[in-house]
Amino acid sequence: MSTKNQREQLQSNGLLDKKEEDIEYKKIIERIMKPNYFIDIKKESIMSRMMPKCYSEINTPKVPLSSFNEETLFYIFYAMSETEIQVEAFNEILSKGYVYSTYLDEFVFYNDEIKVDNNVKSILVFNPYKWEKENVEILFDSKFIDSLMSQKINILN
Repeated sequence: MSTKNQREQLQSNGLLDKKEEDIEYKKIIERIMKPNYFIDIKKESIMSRMMPKCYSEINTPKVPLSSFNEETLFYIFYAMSETEIQVEAFNEILSKGYVYSTYLDEFVFYNDEIKVDNNVKSILVFNPYKWEKENVEILFDSKFIDSLMSQKINILN
């Protein structure tokens, strides 16, 4: 049922008098007669004009990355490249005891002292292709040791 039919029905039932009807029409006319009304309609969808602004503005609290588990941090690091949150995830992974190997392109976890001794040792790495932690045998030579990054990145620079 159209608005006009509803108004006529309400008016015939005595629920809406002529003055109230005129007031409603005046409100509609005032809104339509605004200089930018038709321009604004083209820019915004009907739904966005009807919804309160607070519905589309999402204000979420900033959750510290320290509250995320390792797998979530790895996801952030590998999925959100070249963003500030990637750097924050990198720093948080380092604070959990990992170092990043540019030689392997993977995060490495090793409890013992890391030094060049040219011995093959088993280390725990996070493999982003399999999305799991796995033990890998690697030669602790200068090429591998020099590729390890354990210093956090300062995002203020």
